[in-house]
Order: sequence, then C-alpha cells, then structure tokens
Amino acid sequence: EYLAQPWAKEACRKVCWKALDKVVRQRRIVLGAVPTAANPDPDELEPCTGKFTAQYSLPCSHTIFETL
Repeated sequence: EYLAQPWAKEACRKVCWKALDKVVRQRRIVLGAVPTAANPDPDELEPCTGKFTAQYSLPCSHTIFETL
C-alpha cells in the first residue's frame, strides 16, 4: 500500500540508508576493539548502556562484537 506512493519509496530508501549507516558506525567501533597484528592490545568497548538499541532498534557494538 505505502510502497505504491512516490513519497514512501523515497522515504524507505532514506530510512534504510540511515539505519545501515548507524550499523556500519557501530561495526567500526567494534573493529577498534578487536586485536590485530598492528594493535594487539586494543581498548575495550565502553560498557553497554542499552540506549543505542533501545533508541534505534538496531544492534549496538556489543551485539556485533558477540557475533565475531
């Protein structure tokens, strides 16, 4: 129903893009906490507050970290 509306198609693309961008940013935070040859002892993730997932209904860096 909504996808037939021109404004909805554009809104879907923008919302999806923004959600993906937020997840990518969380992933970057995770990558900074993963040991590498160049950085064998990286800083740990800050404690999870649950705010990111509560606000956006998207996985936070801690959830992403657990999948590695």
